[in-house]
Amino acid sequence: MKMTTITTTMMMMVMMMMMMMMMMVVMMMMKMMMMMMMMMMMMMMMMMMMMMMIDDEDDDDDDNDDDDYEHDIDDDYGDDDEEDDNHDLDDDDNDDDDDDDDDDDDDDDDDDDDDDDDDIRLEREMQFSKTYRNLAA
Repeated sequence: MKMTTITTTMMMMVMMMMMMMMMMVVMMMMKMMMMMMMMMMMMMMMMMMMMMMIDDEDDDDDDNDDDDYEHDIDDDYGDDDEEDDNHDLDDDDNDDDDDDDDDDDDDDDDDDDDDDDDDIRLEREMQFSKTYRNLAA
């Protein structure tokens, strides 16, 4: 087991927690409840800090694995950027003309859709008002 900073701090925390346990036992005997409560709180804090440290350590490992994986993929397949650039240059002129025609058609369709939505909404409101009148009468 190699001694990193995290493992040493963990050891220190465990030792502190043991000391606190002993203090708590002594306080129980002397009937100092307030001090005992404070020790409990301190122990809880220690636990939380230990949990956080453990989480951080795991997260770092995961990040490194992801980087390696992405790197492998790049090596296997190489860069496709050059091919894509050539395709884009060929198709630019043709696309512009087609787009203009499509836009005009789309605008007309949108207007029709809005009218349909309004009609449907009006029908629903009428239906609702009829049922409401029937319930009231």
